[in-house]
Amino acid sequence: MENEKFQQAVLEKLETLTNDFSSLRTDFSSLRTDVSGLKTDVSSLKDQVAGLDRRLGRLEESVTHIQAETAGLLEFRAETKEALENLTETQSVLSQVLGEHEVQIRKIIRRIV
Repeated sequence: MENEKFQQAVLEKLETLTNDFSSLRTDFSSLRTDVSGLKTDVSSLKDQVAGLDRRLGRLEESVTHIQAETAGLLEFRAETKEALENLTETQSVLSQVLGEHEVQIRKIIRRIV
């Protein structure tokens, strides 16, 4: 009888182990599916990052171009400002000279009259 109890206990344990092993197989299969999904997600993320890298590269090129254009515009602004200051100074000098000539012309006209 003890032998039968022992055999029964061993069978129950084997049955438990078999059930546990079956459960582990199911869990492992589920993990494989999850890992496969993760691989797909990672692949998708890599593609998205590659796209972002390309966009970032184009943005960097645009910024470089804008910086070059801005530098050119700043140089043009400085040149234009200097030219305007020169014109203003020249106009001031010409106004003074014309004013002096006007005075001299009036003096000559008075002498004649």
